[in-house]
Amino acid sequence: MMSKPDTVPGNRRGQLLVLLVAVLTFGPFALAWYMVEHQDWLSKTSNYGELILPPLPISLGELRVDPASADPTLTEPKGRWLLVQVAPQGRCETACRAGLHQGKQVWLRLSKDLPRVRRLLITTELPLDAAAAQAVREGDDTLIIAKASSNQQKILEAQALTVGAGATLWLLDPLGNLMMRYPLDYDPHGLLRDLQRLLKASQAG
Repeated sequence: MMSKPDTVPGNRRGQLLVLLVAVLTFGPFALAWYMVEHQDWLSKTSNYGELILPPLPISLGELRVDPASADPTLTEPKGRWLLVQVAPQGRCETACRAGLHQGKQVWLRLSKDLPRVRRLLITTELPLDAAAAQAVREGDDTLIIAKASSNQQKILEAQALTVGAGATLWLLDPLGNLMMRYPLDYDPHGLLRDLQRLLKASQAG
């Protein structure tokens, strides 16, 4: 009497393949969630930026994007780290443009990790005034420009008030949580170190 072929090894390989795909797909986001829920390890490091505890959720879906932005659909920023700068009342004056330039230089130095980080300029009014729009777009075609919702404006204003009016740079994690802030005159080397440490630790984005 012939015995039935042994299909167990094949089934086991299929199960392992499904498990591997699940780990690769959801693992980075699970780790990012863990970072949000367990910030104590970050607070023990010599990070340059100031941690926001607890992190504050910022929904990208509430943003109204400038049609002339690098990504008017907000497709690329989802699931990535975001450097966020603010241009109040639709104006990006000298200090604002200098901050954008410095932020772009830090971003470019991320090298192979560059695709994991995006840059966003949030304003309370769209469109930007003519001078700002021309200066920003001529100097930076990688920047996403968007108007914050009233709820987002309140969150950012409250955060700025806690550290002074110069706090105009924030870092969002891949889950959309506002988790670190910097003064406008931040040390670019300090920001770069923070980003490199986070990208190495999380693998998310």
